[in-house]
Order: sequence, then structure tokens, then C-alpha cells
Amino acid sequence: IKGVVDDPNFRALAAAVGLMFLVGTLFFSFNQGWSLVDSFYFSVTTLTTVGYGDLSPEGAGARLATVAYQLAGIGLLVVFLSEIAKRGMFGRHGVKIDESGSGD
Repeated sequence: IKGVVDDPNFRALAAAVGLMFLVGTLFFSFNQGWSLVDSFYFSVTTLTTVGYGDLSPEGAGARLATVAYQLAGIGLLVVFLSEIAKRGMFGRHGVKIDESGSGD
């Protein structure tokens, strides 16, 4: 964990993901009149592409903003989760991932 905290690139990526969730949460709360919990839930299910369908933005503007949010956020979240996996923050600790492409 110390190496992760000391890595400014990872911290910036984590901050960008946090900011993306914050922006989405605030946007949906103010724009759709949803509670902060519902707005955060929608932001997470949208960016993780789960999309249960129980909440859905009303109005063309909100739907277009949601598309922009998805296009910006899904890729960012994938990169973030990929970095977490590379660093072995979940699962087996100390496992190195071969990024050379040699397969050895």
C-alpha cells in the first residue's frame, strides 16, 4: 500500500476517479432531484456498466449529459481498476504481472 500512496500518478488517477463520481453524484442530484445516495448509486452503476435500470435520467439534456459522463468515465474507471489489479491490491499479494508480452 505504501508504494501506491507514494506514486503520484496513481494518486492522480484515484483523484480523477473520485472526482468523476463526485461530479456525477452532484449533477444527478441537482439535475434530477435525486437524493445523494441515489445519485451516487446511479453514478457507480453507470460507470461500472452494470446499469440496473431502476433509475433513469429524464429529459434529453440529462440523457446527453449521461452519455458524455459514460464516455469520459468508463475508460477512466477501467484504467484505474487495471492499475489496482497490476499492483496486486486485491487478491494474491506479491504476484508480478508480466507486461513484456513474452508470456514467460
